[in-house]
Amino acid sequence: MRKTIASILLFLFLPIQASSFSDIENSWYQSSIIQLKNDGIVNGFDDGNFHPNNNITRAEILAIILNSSKTEIKENIGGSCFPDLQKDWWYIKYICHAHKNDITHGYSDGTFRPNGNVSVLEVLALTMKTFDIEVPEIKTWEQWYDRYIEFAHENKIIPKNAYTINTQAKRGQATQIITRIQSLQQGQVLNYNSLGCTSPQDLQDTNFLSINNKSRSYLLSLPKNYDASKPYPLVIGLHGRTNSNTMVRDYMWLWGGKWEKNSSNEVITAYPAWLWSGPYTWHEAESIDFIDAMLSEVSSSLCIDKSQVHIVWHSLGAYFSNKLSCLRWDVIATMTAVAWGWYKSECNWPVASLILHNKADNLVPYSDGQNALKIRKEINTCTWAAENINISGLNCQIWNQCSNWNPVAFCAEYSTYWNTPHSRPIQWAKWIYKFIDIVK
Repeated sequence: MRKTIASILLFLFLPIQASSFSDIENSWYQSSIIQLKNDGIVNGFDDGNFHPNNNITRAEILAIILNSSKTEIKENIGGSCFPDLQKDWWYIKYICHAHKNDITHGYSDGTFRPNGNVSVLEVLALTMKTFDIEVPEIKTWEQWYDRYIEFAHENKIIPKNAYTINTQAKRGQATQIITRIQSLQQGQVLNYNSLGCTSPQDLQDTNFLSINNKSRSYLLSLPKNYDASKPYPLVIGLHGRTNSNTMVRDYMWLWGGKWEKNSSNEVITAYPAWLWSGPYTWHEAESIDFIDAMLSEVSSSLCIDKSQVHIVWHSLGAYFSNKLSCLRWDVIATMTAVAWGWYKSECNWPVASLILHNKADNLVPYSDGQNALKIRKEINTCTWAAENINISGLNCQIWNQCSNWNPVAFCAEYSTYWNTPHSRPIQWAKWIYKFIDIVK
């Protein structure tokens, strides 16, 4: 059972236990969580977990930020600084300190709402103010937050396409933002290099993971002249219902780890295999755990650019592409879905998307692809009319006016292998990597 906010925050500052949290082994934010834990700033819940994918509250984030900055916080004397706070709540000293020092002002109705969620943008602004990071004004800014978004993007705290002004921050993600701003304040030049860039480990062409006591596998392809100190984009290719990850690797048309035969752009590619237990196994919830574990192993062993993780999937794999982009939006930079409909669940987070659906598809209706396009445009808050675009010889439409540069492109007429409308497009990798270049 989750604790109340007061007991959560009290638990945050109890003496650190020797053991680590039981649920962060495969978290994208593991190193940041461990750093703050070792500094005595955060702890978890009484179930031994940190719950990195849960939202963080406004009271929690202020306490963590202020203690991370080693700010001296005096006990609050007198009444409450907000009408919805009681003076005997122990975290009131953090909130009133932040209010007094112009770090936060609460809501326009005068309340603070300590148990409310906090956005990624708010975490950025609160942390920069607390750490006295000078954020220059920009001539073209229209809203107060524009300069924070641009500063965070330019200094590689977090890419601006990874969130909107309303995106709620996860607990793990908040720790990463805080530790990166800490490093920036200390004069470090930030990058998105993975742990594998400094502590490389060997992986095989075929790798195995145990997920829920079941053996799962993925194939791995590296550039011909892989440099363990150079960060590479990571592309994940997922197979459909009637083929395998070996087949996907063979028809992705990667030339020695390059995007195109004569391209200098190189990528690392991973091809996970589903667990065969019936006709629709990518629907299993544990497949998300499998991808998390694969991403953790690859990023901690190889040198990848953690801001450049791309998913590319066909047919039933495209369904899972939609699902993963909704559940791991903070990890995925771009998504390509070929010939499938939408993931039927709540999704509110933007990801740059290329959707291909053949008008003549006789297995998955074209209307399903159009519905996927409609939903993704709404999520990415795309406005204005589409523009025609040629993506390496493929005529498509693209919506560029979307949240924080998360464009959506849609292609409906293309040639397929064996002239089967539902089949994969000819030279599809060429189009996919061109779209990635457009987004970058």
